Amino acid sequence: MNAITLLMIDLGLRSSAILIVVFALLAVFRRASAGARSAAWRVGFLLLSLLPLTYYFEPPWRLTVAEMAPPPSRERSIFNAPAELDPANSIYGGRSMMESLEETSPGVTWIVIWMAGAGVLLMRRFISGRQLRKLAGQTMHLTPKSRQGRLCKHLATSLGISRRVRLRQGPTLAVPVTWGIRRPVIALPTASSDWDEVQLEAALLHELGHIRNRDASSRLLATAVQALYWPNPLVWIAARAWRTAQEQACDDHVLLKGTPADTYAHQLVEAARSLAVARQRLGTALAMALPSTLEQRITAILNPRVNHQPVSRGTWFKISTAGVLCLTLLTMVQIRGLAAPAEDSSKGNPTEIQDLAERTVLPELKLRMASLEEAVAAIRLKIVEASPEKRPLKITVRHLSVHDRQAKMSVDFIQIPLHEALNYIAQLAGVKFSYVDNEVLIEGNEPASD
Repeated sequence: MNAITLLMIDLGLRSSAILIVVFALLAVFRRASAGARSAAWRVGFLLLSLLPLTYYFEPPWRLTVAEMAPPPSRERSIFNAPAELDPANSIYGGRSMMESLEETSPGVTWIVIWMAGAGVLLMRRFISGRQLRKLAGQTMHLTPKSRQGRLCKHLATSLGISRRVRLRQGPTLAVPVTWGIRRPVIALPTASSDWDEVQLEAALLHELGHIRNRDASSRLLATAVQALYWPNPLVWIAARAWRTAQEQACDDHVLLKGTPADTYAHQLVEAARSLAVARQRLGTALAMALPSTLEQRITAILNPRVNHQPVSRGTWFKISTAGVLCLTLLTMVQIRGLAAPAEDSSKGNPTEIQDLAERTVLPELKLRMASLEEAVAAIRLKIVEASPEKRPLKITVRHLSVHDRQAKMSVDFIQIPLHEALNYIAQLAGVKFSYVDNEVLIEGNEPASD
């Protein structure tokens, strides 16, 4: 199993472990407020973004994954090939370049697939950003002295928002939306000028809740994590749960300010209906009423037993501490691969030298009527060029009989792993092949002849 495949398996397992822990904690504390649930998901996604950095640390424990060696095939095994190989019919010389690449570097295929998926998600984010800029260009600035501006400033102060919030209004907007990480903006429909005080206050409180909780940066973090771990379905489920928790946490701000639950629920339904009729694309903006989360939000708003309290500093400290401990534990355990030896004379515990021999691919090796020692000498010349570490590999030949020295072989290799090349020439010469003390040892059966 190649290193890239193992890396993807390791990331998948460890990212799943983080998400499962968050899901389990939220299941245990099912009565936690939406603010606490949003904080838990924020820490969980932050851990996922930091997870790749843990590979810079050497873990004290490693989980070893053994790969079963495939059974030898009569049609494709090089050990059953004749001594004189025809490049046109050879399994190395006759294959296409992509087939050779997949044989020597199977992880390349996974990288291409992963990059394609991540690219699609990032492109969607880019397109959404362009849609948002277009939407912003269709709005006009509202002064702080306007009715909406005065109320917005008052509510922002009551929520403890110190940043300046710019207020805009546009005829094309169907629902209130907010965007911006460093310079937050709230955009209202033109019809908001006719809203009563309760309806306008509810809309502004919801959007100010997004700004207070910094949900714009959280959505950006979620997009980056989804692009990194997109093959993992748990990441998509968690991202949806986090979005719902963010919206409910903003609803809690509205309810805690005294807005009647039934009035606010009715306002959300009307806003969602207007958005559906307008079929408006809001890009990366945070809208007041999205149909995807509306049902859960209405249920939570009308349920008197739901906890609407904002997340406290003590809860934040507990969640952050649990996240640090989780990341520390995951840093201490990583997965590495152990390829089971095939049925040849190189049996034994894998060593660093064997791993290097399996990863080193000889670009080309042609021999005609060469002795074993000449074949080994030719391989030595190719190793430094082909080795990933660009370092020589010690190969020792000893205990050869007169017959071993006089035996001739002809081989024609293209893109063959060094491990298989050494195995093949050892088989042709009828000698033993093994890895001993960080060197390759090829030896015959007669010590006296050395």
